[in-house]
Amino acid sequence: MNAQNPARFEVSLKILLINKKNEFLILKARYDHPRFAGKYDLPGGRINKKEANGNNFHFLIIREIKEEVGNIKFKLRKDPVSLAKYNMISRKHPGRDGVIYILFVAKYLNGKINISNEHLGFKWIKLDKTEIKRYFHPVLQQLVINYFSWDKIK
Repeated sequence: MNAQNPARFEVSLKILLINKKNEFLILKARYDHPRFAGKYDLPGGRINKKEANGNNFHFLIIREIKEEVGNIKFKLRKDPVSLAKYNMISRKHPGRDGVIYILFVAKYLNGKINISNEHLGFKWIKLDKTEIKRYFHPVLQQLVINYFSWDKIK
């Protein structure tokens, strides 16, 4: 049995940005993206080594949103709303076992969306389970499905 080492997991923060029409911002992944090519992504990114000590998640989310979608105004929910894990044991990434995704949600208030060169485009969409599977890679599907189920556990 091959045991996974938790220290070999990256942590990635993702943000569901929701507008006044209850639509979600999704970003078209570049065709050379290792996991999301041909699919859509959510704003966010990995916590790097320099950021692992001292910076809180909210600071990192603000940085990621600014980098990926521009200088917009938004109101961030303080606590995470979903979690997902993606195993990626492979020869291509020998030093990593996978990624832990932590999802936050934010209300888009205003400002022009200016995406970075990390993505090809963006759109605002309504999301349901059918749309989730159509737009996202399985790990983001699970992350968003978990979000829609988060407060419904009895």
